Amino acid sequence: MNETTFTFSNEQIEFLNSYRPKDDMITSIEECELVIEKLGLSKLSLRGLCECRNAVVQFYSNKRHTDCFEDMIPMMSVTAVIDHYSLGYTA
Repeated sequence: MNETTFTFSNEQIEFLNSYRPKDDMITSIEECELVIEKLGLSKLSLRGLCECRNAVVQFYSNKRHTDCFEDMIPMMSVTAVIDHYSLGYTA
């Protein structure tokens, strides 16, 4: 099993803890831009983006043990932005 080597800064952890898209079904362009900026996606290689995505899933999975379903929406939103960005699309 591969473990991620990506480490979040305290500011990024704070962002992930507080982030929730306004609409549970759609991540807005402004929210995409915020995720890209806060996670520093433009500075990451394709491998770095994959490691970041894995770290996001692990981060929210660890939180789910206490907050249950509440963190699924932010996790899906953030990972969708990373996936979108890794394919070469920008906000």
